[in-house]
Amino acid sequence: MSDVALGSINKTFLMLQKYNYLIIKQNGARILINKEELLNKWCIAYAEKLRPKLILGKFSTDLMNELKEVKPSEFNFLWGSEIAASHLTRYLKPERITLYADNDLPQLQLKFRLKKNTHGNIELLKKLGIFDTEDSTVVPHILVYADLLNSLDERNRETANLIYEQYIKKEME
Repeated sequence: MSDVALGSINKTFLMLQKYNYLIIKQNGARILINKEELLNKWCIAYAEKLRPKLILGKFSTDLMNELKEVKPSEFNFLWGSEIAASHLTRYLKPERITLYADNDLPQLQLKFRLKKNTHGNIELLKKLGIFDTEDSTVVPHILVYADLLNSLDERNRETANLIYEQYIKKEME
């Protein structure tokens, strides 16, 4: 169950309708339109407005390879960004690790000797209420896509296109 208030959902529907992303049929059915444009705008808004608010910390470790092998269910987190893309496509070798969790994962920090480091290559983000850790080891595809797309790394952008083609495109139809 999501932590989103019904009032927020109604406001979102009204906003989508106002900007021509949602039509409501006579029978009350709602249909998203202009999905490509909406996805692009969402990715930009996520990177600029929401994602910075989700950052719990940046870290470094001397156990990077071991951390990449941990099972997310052991510590109740989900892989994001590069490492999620690696699991989904087998195309990208992750240089950075992004974890989405409900808290700052003190047991994981201890076991893998994570040290706070503003320039670290491990990023911990607050998990949004819409994730289901029992069904997957990675965040929703759209978050993986958005993180990679907003990266300055060309290989990440190539991988974002693979994620789009393999997962998101069929969801957009």
